[in-house]
Amino acid sequence: MRRSLTHSATTGLLLGLAITLAAVVAYSWYVTRQISGLRQLQTSITERNRKDSLQLLRIQNNLNEIGLGMRDMLDNVNPIPLLPSGRSFSACAPTSTMPSIASKSWP
Repeated sequence: MRRSLTHSATTGLLLGLAITLAAVVAYSWYVTRQISGLRQLQTSITERNRKDSLQLLRIQNNLNEIGLGMRDMLDNVNPIPLLPSGRSFSACAPTSTMPSIASKSWP
């Protein structure tokens, strides 16, 4: 009778160990998938922020060029009349549709 109690206890312990290991493996797989998803999200957000920063730098550069041009026109540094210099601002004029960030090719 003693032998049957040992045999049944061993079977129960092995079954418990198998269930515990299965739970640990399943949880590890789940956590690994979540971390992978977070890495992809972080990469996409970083890339989007980089593109947005580049666009803001371009806008800032354009505004600075417009400001310098307006200052030069008001200071009369160049003997060029005001009308011909207005043509240089036509390239900076706002358009009816803004280009999408996704459609632009970035360096």
